[in-house]
Amino acid sequence: MSETMNQLVLRQLQQIVDDATDLCHVPLVLISLFDKESGYFHFRALGGISNPFIQTAIKAGELIAGRKLLTYQHTADVNAYVKKIVERQTLMITDIYSATENLLPRPAIEAAQFFLKIKQIASLPIVVNGQMAGMAGFISQKEITPQDLKLMNAFANEIRLLLENLLLASTLEQKVAERTRELQATLAAHERTESALKESEQRLRFLSRTAEQLLNLPAEADPFAYIVENIKQLAGEAIVGVAEYDPESQCLFARSIAGLGKYLQPVINLLGSDPSKMAYKGDEATRQMLLTGKLVEVEDGMTKLSVDIPPMVWNTIKNLINIGSVHAIGLTWQGKLLGDVLILLPRDAELKNAPVIEAFVKQAAVVLQRKKAEESLIAGREAFYNIVEKSPIGLLVLDQEKKVRFINAQGEKLLGRKREDFLGQLFVPPLADKHLPEIAIKLDNGSTGIGTLNIVETGWEGKQAELIAISDVTSRAQAETELNKKVKELEDFCKAIEGREIKMASLEKEIERLRKQAE
Repeated sequence: MSETMNQLVLRQLQQIVDDATDLCHVPLVLISLFDKESGYFHFRALGGISNPFIQTAIKAGELIAGRKLLTYQHTADVNAYVKKIVERQTLMITDIYSATENLLPRPAIEAAQFFLKIKQIASLPIVVNGQMAGMAGFISQKEITPQDLKLMNAFANEIRLLLENLLLASTLEQKVAERTRELQATLAAHERTESALKESEQRLRFLSRTAEQLLNLPAEADPFAYIVENIKQLAGEAIVGVAEYDPESQCLFARSIAGLGKYLQPVINLLGSDPSKMAYKGDEATRQMLLTGKLVEVEDGMTKLSVDIPPMVWNTIKNLINIGSVHAIGLTWQGKLLGDVLILLPRDAELKNAPVIEAFVKQAAVVLQRKKAEESLIAGREAFYNIVEKSPIGLLVLDQEKKVRFINAQGEKLLGRKREDFLGQLFVPPLADKHLPEIAIKLDNGSTGIGTLNIVETGWEGKQAELIAISDVTSRAQAETELNKKVKELEDFCKAIEGREIKMASLEKEIERLRKQAE
């Protein structure tokens, strides 16, 4: 197996244990794989290390042991517990020290236990094609329920599938890529089918309640204040703010903030502006970070999120209100940044309910996008009214049955009837061979005028329709009639003059002839 393939498998294995840590609600998941060549089991993947607290516990144990956890290996008969697992038994272990005898140094286990307070370990065998391939250990701080064990078995099966794919692709790396896609599809299906297990009943109630409230949020309600209020409930003692992104200026405009309390005025004095009304502009890296839609800790705090806040000012604010860490997540929709949510935690505080916050922010982003769409629709309707309803040309829309579906104010005026008299009624425009069809219209003075009909194909409410434009050409027709009359008079005058000129020419010839005779 190539080094590239080995790295790929380890990355996939790490992704599985990371997912298992989150979904099984355990601080650690440890995977050891069997190597036929050496006859040893090797620790290969450790889930939960992204948690700073877990990192501390592991580092304490490694410091005492003098070596990294993932460098350990053991035989199949290292102790009685391992022997049972090798015999394909699933063990629920409560005696932590006996289970790790000859496996890990006792002082290292004591250090880890001091931090983690391990209650129980579920050890599951991983069997591929009838052969022992490895072990999966789920280290829990609570008693493991049958429902937990079911989910743990699902992850063990995913690891089995991964290793099975590796065997199938040992001679052809292309097969590894194909089976990896299949594995990813399996993981995606697993996540969908097991989504009910991701959160506790309380978290599910929260998401269900907020989803319904967001969908039914009144038009006059402030969605940004609603987002801040609910994230504040999840995050606890924290300062929560939400901003809206303007793509033109590439700035985030603060819309709502909660949790500053008595520190609001001192912060205003330091910033020179109300933080709930400020504009923040980060760099491109910050924008890309927010576009991921993931809740992340921002190491440089507000100086990373806004280039306009000097580090000295930010450090003063941090010390003033005891800020320990800053977390940010983008409000995104289909690859577009709509805004962001900031969570400022006190020193020594950990962010609570991070997965629920991410889920809630995704819900809120959908509603914000819908609100933007509704605002665009309202603007579009206003534009339609200004352009069409106030047009000086009468406009009608006929469906395929020649029934009126729409008529504007000018159309009512020119045809001399109310809109209600037209809608749903037949309107058959007159025919014309060469010129535009004409129709009698009503003028402002009550007299009858002439209107021309221009008919084009269009669509209305998703169906084929006809758009009829009625133009008042009364003045033009009258001018044309008057012009035609003048032209006729001019033609008659020219003909009369032409006759007179002929007679004068004949008379002049006769006079010339008589003159010559007289001479």
